[in-house]
Parts: sequence; C-alpha cells; structure tokens
Amino acid sequence: MAICNESHIKNDIKMSALAPCYIIFGNDGYLKRQNAESIIKSVVDTDDIFNFQKFVGEASLQEVYDAKEQLPLMADKKCILLEDYDFADCSADDFERLLKICGEKNEDCIVILLYTAIEFDTKKLPERFKKMIEAAEKCGGRAVLINHRQTGELVKTVTSACEKRGCSMTNEVARFFIDYVSTDIDIIINEIEKLCAYKKSGNIDRETIKKICIRNIEQSIYDLSAKILQKDVGGAIMILDELLYMRIKPIMLLTTISSVYVDVLRAYASKKAGKTMAEVVNDFGYGTRAFLIEKAIKNLSVLTEKQIKLSLNELCRADGMLKSFSGEDRVVLEELIVRLSYIVSKGESIDKA
Repeated sequence: MAICNESHIKNDIKMSALAPCYIIFGNDGYLKRQNAESIIKSVVDTDDIFNFQKFVGEASLQEVYDAKEQLPLMADKKCILLEDYDFADCSADDFERLLKICGEKNEDCIVILLYTAIEFDTKKLPERFKKMIEAAEKCGGRAVLINHRQTGELVKTVTSACEKRGCSMTNEVARFFIDYVSTDIDIIINEIEKLCAYKKSGNIDRETIKKICIRNIEQSIYDLSAKILQKDVGGAIMILDELLYMRIKPIMLLTTISSVYVDVLRAYASKKAGKTMAEVVNDFGYGTRAFLIEKAIKNLSVLTEKQIKLSLNELCRADGMLKSFSGEDRVVLEELIVRLSYIVSKGESIDKA
C-alpha cells in the first residue's frame, strides 16, 4: 500500500497522466482542497454541470456510481468529487459501493475522494480506509497524504505570497511569522492578506506582524513554558494573564504546558537509550512537529532527571486540582508557575523549602 504526496499530483498534471482515482487526506485543509481543485481544473471547467459533479457528506453512493459511469458530454473526460463521505459508519452494502467507486477504472472519468472535515489517525489508518486505498491502487489510483508543510517549505510559501502581493519579507522574519501565527496554510494565507493590505508595499518586519496578526495561542502557551524554564515568573504570569483574558480554558493551558515536559521526558529517555533525533521523531509520531523535539533537547540543558520527575509531579497535582474543582483555576495555574520555576531554580520541590 503506497501513500503518495502532493508532488505526485503536480507531476501527474504536468505529464497529462492523471490517475483514475485520487483519495486525498491529511491535516492541511487548504493544501488538500487546493490540490483537489488543481486536478479538477486540469480535467474540466468547474462550471460545467454536465462533466463535473460534486457530492458531499451523506450522498447516495448509487448516484455517485451512476454519475461516474455516464459518458462525458462534448468533452474528453469528466470528473467526480466525493467529499467527506463517512466510510467508517456507512453500511456494509454502501461500503462495497464505495470500493467500486474507488476501484473500478473508467477511462472517461477521474474520481476524487476528498477528506477535509472527517478526521482520522493518519499514523494508524482505519481498516476500511486501507481497503479503499487498496481498491484504488488496483485500478492505478493514488492515495495522497497532505500534511502541514515543513518550516523550510512554509518560509518559501510566505515570502512568495508576500512578493505576489507587492510586499517582501526576509526568511528570518518569515520564520518568526510562522512561529507567531501558525503552520496552517489557511491561517498563513489569511494573515498575509491582512499584512499586505495594511503595508501595501515594501518590507514587512516583526513589529508589523505583532501589530496586525492574530497570535497563535499554542505558541503563546509555549512561550509561557519557556518563561518558566528561564525562571522568569513575572513574564510567565503576564502571558498567563493574556491567555486567560482571551478566555482560553485553563485545562487547555495545563495540557500544553504538560506537553512541553512530556517532550523533555521523551528526549531524556531517548538520549539515555542512544536514540537519534530522527528515531525519536519517528517513534513518537511527531511528523511535521519535529521542532518540538529540537526544543526539548535544548531544554534538557536546564533540567535534570530529578527536576523532570518533580515537575511532572507538580503538573499531575495541578491537573487533579483543576478537574476536582478544589481551587480557583487562576490560582492553581499561578501556583503551578511558581512551583515549576522553583524546581528549575533550586532543583527541589518548594514543599521542601
């Protein structure tokens, strides 16, 4: 079972050698939709109601199959798009029809199965989804996984998007922009539109980004964790104030802070086991978020095994308090910041002070 990437789609279009069926899935909604649209446009005009048909959600698979079997009208080929059909909960009969749609080759029709709203674990594909891929492969089709791009690719996307809109951005600032905003292409393009509309022309700097763009909440929480590891209690409390003002749920804050320490624990255990960073990324399924392990390895310079253990104990303690409603959420989180910072500073739990 072969899983392809978006470069295969681009090459198929360039060589005018489209596969009879494409199953497109992954975690980047913008890129998935963009690639599906590229396939469609290379086959037919999307306004051509005779040769392009789109089915969404709980569509009748018999209607989809019939549409696939119909001959194109005054065109060489036609295209069928089936978006977000729930393969997991459909009946056995409907699933068999779905396999036929994927696996029966029709020289006159290109079929696209696009998954944007329905989510599933792409690391451990559901059995039914595997069968869909196998069926598509038998007729020469492709399963295409499209995830968020790596930072290097995103930098090129950002700088290129700015240039197309009459502005410019250095690679260094583009990396800051990605950290500040998101790795999601949808959000990136939206924020670039805002930046370029505000700037109109010329170079975009960090201050403009801070002034115009909406900050990535997850990144703000990581910054909070960074302040804790730097023993900057005041800075951490200030970020906490901002996040609570934005009505971010306390349990979400705690979960993300905890994930930073879990990353450190994994990095520590892997280092002791003699694992390379690439092996750690693969073993724990970090994928495009490999940068988290890079940060965790750096954090090992300020945390010993004992400090990691004490910090995890404090995080468990705070988790229990938030879930048992035994204290005010804000106070629980502020106390956690103080306790974690004390561990970094003194190497002991504050209770032993």
